[in-house]
Amino acid sequence: MTTSRSLQTLLVVCLVQWSQPFMRSVASEVSGDPRRRLSHDRPLSPFFSQAAGSWETAAPCDRLEMHLWDELRGPKCVLVLAKRDPSLLPEVEEIVTYLQDTFDMTVVVERMVMEALLKSPRIRSMVGPEKLRPLLVTDDPTADESKLVVIDGLEDSELQEIVEEEQEDIDAVVTLGGDGLVMHASTLFGSGKPVPPLLCFNMGSMGFLTPFEFHEYRTILDAAFRSPGVPITPRTRLDCSIMRKGGVIEHRHVLNEVVVDRGASPHLSQLECYVDGAHLTTVQADGLIISTPTGSTAYSMSAGGSMVHPSVPAILLTPICPHSLSFRPLMLPATSEVRCEVPEDNRSSAWVSFDGKSRKAMQRGDALVVSTSSVILPTVSRSSTTVDWFSSLQRSFSFNSRVRQKPFFNGGDPGTGEREAMAPEEPRKSLEAAEPMEPVEAMDAQMKTNSEV
Repeated sequence: MTTSRSLQTLLVVCLVQWSQPFMRSVASEVSGDPRRRLSHDRPLSPFFSQAAGSWETAAPCDRLEMHLWDELRGPKCVLVLAKRDPSLLPEVEEIVTYLQDTFDMTVVVERMVMEALLKSPRIRSMVGPEKLRPLLVTDDPTADESKLVVIDGLEDSELQEIVEEEQEDIDAVVTLGGDGLVMHASTLFGSGKPVPPLLCFNMGSMGFLTPFEFHEYRTILDAAFRSPGVPITPRTRLDCSIMRKGGVIEHRHVLNEVVVDRGASPHLSQLECYVDGAHLTTVQADGLIISTPTGSTAYSMSAGGSMVHPSVPAILLTPICPHSLSFRPLMLPATSEVRCEVPEDNRSSAWVSFDGKSRKAMQRGDALVVSTSSVILPTVSRSSTTVDWFSSLQRSFSFNSRVRQKPFFNGGDPGTGEREAMAPEEPRKSLEAAEPMEPVEAMDAQMKTNSEV
């Protein structure tokens, strides 16, 4: 009996030690920074782990994704982003003052937003200058990319170091807008360092990536910042480079997709497409979409591509109006490297756009190289990755909505219309109609699951 209990105790200890990586959100300390507890280093697949030369199935990647705050200091600095709409300024002011009063946080905002906030007597009286700082990148809506603010007396390299230090200090990002603002937030963190979790409030049009409503911001912020951590959806990004004569002339990170198209040319785009160095096909179409699973429900879906769960490690290739009926959308492993070259004998040049903006011309002989970025973009989940994704499909797209089929005739002749009396069927509740889980309950349930595994 004693031996049996000893074995059980040993088994429990082993299980606890084995589960620690999952309780840390498959996390490791990144660059020695204890605040960054989430890291994805381009694994072969989250569904398999290779040990001792054999393949072993691992836990599904959907159930234990958590971002843990620093155990000693907690979240202290928050970046607040809002879409460029003057009517949202009262909501931004409300968020800033609440973060200050309740959590004594340092708030970072974009420069144009800060100038507008400082005109408010309430902000000037309540928020000290050391607690409200401008973000050191341009917020010019006409700019093709995020650029550094010019500061007299500083070299670009020195300013870049300051910006990187500022980004390291940011513990979380709060967005007030739509999906476009989430993609804008992604462009602000393009270096190789971890991205803080994004807490997204739906104040835009579609809101596929923004599961929270602004009217519940107090409950959401309290649940997020008073808990040891928050449940997240880790979203892969694409690392994109335009090559010319052996050198890189453009480098970007995208959250949704990178698109190569024919631009204003009346001729088809002709691209030589390679995957991991092997020639895949010659693309003759209006263009080619290379997207992430997050971007699968955007331009790729409109062009006939599949909708892919954000936890699936993959790169999607979707042709735009191909000149061949057999050229169908493809899904490649996330470890693949895709290379699209503009051949020298092409009738015209090609154009590249990154997340729907920042168009760049590709000359004959240029190549676009795309791979999965080593840095993910974590967005805070309302319930879980799967439940949030299904809810977004139904809310934003009315996914598979139709009139429910009536029951078949029972015991009667369908031709005569006779049928037995049947009790009316209870209507099924959709995810959208179901009562949403309170954020505090969702995060508590997630933490409880972590401790039980």
